[in-house]
Amino acid sequence: MRSFSYSFFYRFFFRYCNIPATLVLLLYFVLLNTGAQRGYYYYILFIITAFLIYRVNKFYLLLYKIMPFKIIAEDENLICTDFIFRKNKIVKIKYEDIGKLEGGIFEKKLNWLMKIHDRRNNLFIGFFQQLKGSKTLETIILNKITGKVYNSVSCKMGLTENPGRFQN
Repeated sequence: MRSFSYSFFYRFFFRYCNIPATLVLLLYFVLLNTGAQRGYYYYILFIITAFLIYRVNKFYLLLYKIMPFKIIAEDENLICTDFIFRKNKIVKIKYEDIGKLEGGIFEKKLNWLMKIHDRRNNLFIGFFQQLKGSKTLETIILNKITGKVYNSVSCKMGLTENPGRFQN
């Protein structure tokens, strides 16, 4: 049984960074709104700023729903705890129920959100590289998933051209 969690800095960053970012964008939003009478250029910037506010907050709401701040890897399942916006605070995912791995290192992106899809409960769990021991967690997950999922991930990662580790 191994436990993985974020450092204090990243816990703070992933929980609260959207607040100052949104405040700065809202300041620009208001300033561009007041300058909109000067020309169409301000309207374009106004729309871009509104879109950025929407995207930043949409991304953080997604993180709040799918990102646990503590993951425990056991022999048979992953136990995810310490969510921000999730009704059930503890989520267990069996390795055999993992239907898809996407994002981050699973798709050749060095530093982005990695998602685990639990096909039985139809939910996603996400984590970043900043998780302490994330490489170990990735290795544990890749060693314990089914062959079909492993083959699709290894193709996306560029490890194999013809999937053939398992045939189940």
